[in-house]
Amino acid sequence: MRNVFCVWALCAMLFCVAPGLAGAAPQLNEEALRSVVISRLGRVLTENGQDAVARKLLSDNVRIDKYQPVRVGVVDLYAVQLSLHHPDGSSQPNLPDRMTLLTDASGTIQFGMVADLATGQEAALSQATEITRLRLPDALPKQLGTGTGSHDVIFVSDPFCPFCRQAASYLLESLDRIASLKIVHLPLPMHPGADAATWIMEYATERQSAGVDPLAVMRYAYAQLRIPAQGTSPDTARKDVVTQFLEQFPALAAGLETSSPETFLYILKGKYEAQSADTAAQLQRLQITGTPFILVDGQSVRGFDKSRLEKLLSSRPHGEKEGT
Repeated sequence: MRNVFCVWALCAMLFCVAPGLAGAAPQLNEEALRSVVISRLGRVLTENGQDAVARKLLSDNVRIDKYQPVRVGVVDLYAVQLSLHHPDGSSQPNLPDRMTLLTDASGTIQFGMVADLATGQEAALSQATEITRLRLPDALPKQLGTGTGSHDVIFVSDPFCPFCRQAASYLLESLDRIASLKIVHLPLPMHPGADAATWIMEYATERQSAGVDPLAVMRYAYAQLRIPAQGTSPDTARKDVVTQFLEQFPALAAGLETSSPETFLYILKGKYEAQSADTAAQLQRLQITGTPFILVDGQSVRGFDKSRLEKLLSSRPHGEKEGT
């Protein structure tokens, strides 16, 4: 009898395995996922005083564009790309147009960053290369420079973010693997004067005919520019930033009636302040709200994840076949 019990227990250990731990991954419950997402978005709208729009949201307004099963250790999850089709046909400022998330098969639990405990590196979404591939609106990235490599890189960044500064140094040292380096500026409100630094970098891309090198301006912004102290008023910080740039790159003010920092700042603010706000809004709809955010051939890297960047820059570009 004891032997029979032991055999039964062994069978239970072999076959009574928790879902997701053996065999094929369980099927994603798409209907439940759409329903939960709509409920969550409705709460966001209601909290922002948009009850009328919230009441119009139906599960049909959420489209599951594609999903991919990923296994982390012994756990099966799904990387999912969703798009939101707004009831009135236009974007809502508090809602994304597109979402990428990590869920379980039930479609009711969202997972944040799933990391390798030993390295601290992201371990789930990095497997879902087709899900995380992203294309930004063509008007957002501005050309910084070209390299001798084969990868296209877009750098979403705040020049006063310490991790952005590390990422900038890494990317500039990797131009032998980069074909095109573009930048999208996302100055964060917590960094006074960062917006003025990005305005100057935008302006530099338009002043190449006057002898201004946008890549040199970018190098200076990320490596040598003194960052105003926290607590400095925005106007004081901006003036300090502009003064430093004009001292380093006098050609920036070439052709202007005056090269005073105040006048130059006035010009920059008029040209780029509204544009900066629009860029931030477009990025928010793509779930890009922090820096750095880097795209290598469309593959997204959140934060300065050097090991993932190395892997992407060492691989063949998307669509390129071996031997080409």
